[in-house]
Amino acid sequence: SGVVGSQKPQFALFGDTINTASRMMSTGEVDRIHVSSETYELVRHQRSFYWHQQEIFAKGKGMMTTYLLEKGTPTMAETL
Repeated sequence: SGVVGSQKPQFALFGDTINTASRMMSTGEVDRIHVSSETYELVRHQRSFYWHQQEIFAKGKGMMTTYLLEKGTPTMAETL
């Protein structure tokens, strides 16, 4: 991250995380939560979530395994 521009300085984010998020956003679905395999590993043991695995091609990264939260998964409010 850093400040770019001399006329109108702006804060900008760079790097692999931002590029991966951009690629996932372009292959995601409207109103669906799309996570990387790294994030999936952190939440996969939560029995209240149902995930759909998919393979996507991410420019500059190649094939990636990602996960979409299934429709019909209870919200946090519904599980309380």
